[in-house]
Amino acid sequence: MKFSRLAATLSTAGMLGAGLATTAASAAPASSASTVPVIYAAFGNWQRPKVEPRAFALGANFWLSGLRWTRWSSVATAYGTDNWANGNAGHLHRWASTVTLYKVKTHHGHRYFDAMKIASHGHRTIRLTYRSGGWFQS
Repeated sequence: MKFSRLAATLSTAGMLGAGLATTAASAAPASSASTVPVIYAAFGNWQRPKVEPRAFALGANFWLSGLRWTRWSSVATAYGTDNWANGNAGHLHRWASTVTLYKVKTHHGHRYFDAMKIASHGHRTIRLTYRSGGWFQS
């Protein structure tokens, strides 16, 4: 099934209410956002920029966890877990993944990553683009 907007197809309850937002919020703040690219939250509408977050919500039932960043410059690379929850059925699917952030753009003087690639072992590769305050499948 192809999603045109992850947040629109996923329930608004879920992992954010279960504490993921707290974990993501503990990532390094974007203190020098004008020079270091940041990543914006899925539901942030240009809010809560982060540098090297350990976890990151992409939708209520879709998130990245256990992120270990090996690079953060004009391209950022991390290894972690891609998590998909089938809300009503209660099934949680997890895949070891490589996350790559790229296409640095500027918004109100702040550099940010506009594109994300999630290559999950045993699952399809997902490409996302940040626009209008959310992550969309490209």
